[in-house]
Amino acid sequence: MAAQKVLLALLLMFVGISSMANNYFFFDQLPLVAASDRGKFSSFSLRNEDLIIDRQAAKKFEKLWSYSDDGNSQLVAARIAKKYLGCDESLVIEVADGSLGLFSTKRIRALAKNLSEGLVNALDRQGRQLLAKSLQRNKFDSHWSEQLIRRAKVTPIDIFHGKQSAMVVAVSDERGGKSMMAFLIANPDDHGGYVLSFEDVKSGDASDSEGYAGTAELAMHIDLNGDGIEELIIRKTGYETFDFSLLGWDGHQWFDISGGGGGC
Repeated sequence: MAAQKVLLALLLMFVGISSMANNYFFFDQLPLVAASDRGKFSSFSLRNEDLIIDRQAAKKFEKLWSYSDDGNSQLVAARIAKKYLGCDESLVIEVADGSLGLFSTKRIRALAKNLSEGLVNALDRQGRQLLAKSLQRNKFDSHWSEQLIRRAKVTPIDIFHGKQSAMVVAVSDERGGKSMMAFLIANPDDHGGYVLSFEDVKSGDASDSEGYAGTAELAMHIDLNGDGIEELIIRKTGYETFDFSLLGWDGHQWFDISGGGGGC
């Protein structure tokens, strides 16, 4: 019996140490993902049935690292609070200045990649060409397609060690009672061009209807677990809903790591 108690105590201590070793990430006030020291991702939650704030968790999350698009980070004060997200009350993270975005319990190396102007322009041109083909394939009106191609945002991303950048192309629009969204990810091929590795294109009704196509944008591209490959945080909206998802690249395809959101 004594040996069992010692074993249980050691096990509990190991679990506690392992838990504390995780780096906990939040996005837009909600839990995003936890990353272990070995780079493994897992989910975590602030929520329990009674929405009672765990005091140990509250202490753990009272200081968080905040990240900007240019790769800079700073330590900010934070707290766990109750808040309505849509129609449901949830436990969220609130920082002192009320800002949203990415936060973590441990600082990560988030460096902006410096690309030449010529390369950025070349990627931008190829990204719009891929969008044009996608819109044509999905039978969008040519006049609307021209406007969408001009308005699209093309963002280089880094998912290959020391190789050519991949890219994200995103655009959303609404006109004449119709809505559309396109979110594309393109990887470099072996011939200096690009091939789509992810394509989400939708059309629908106006934003005040259940048939709304919604929006999707790349909120951040950043290496969360230190393996040298960037993960993508995608922010989305729908009819009376909002959500975000974390995508990872496994060497062959994009996969969902985690996500969250709310609405009515």
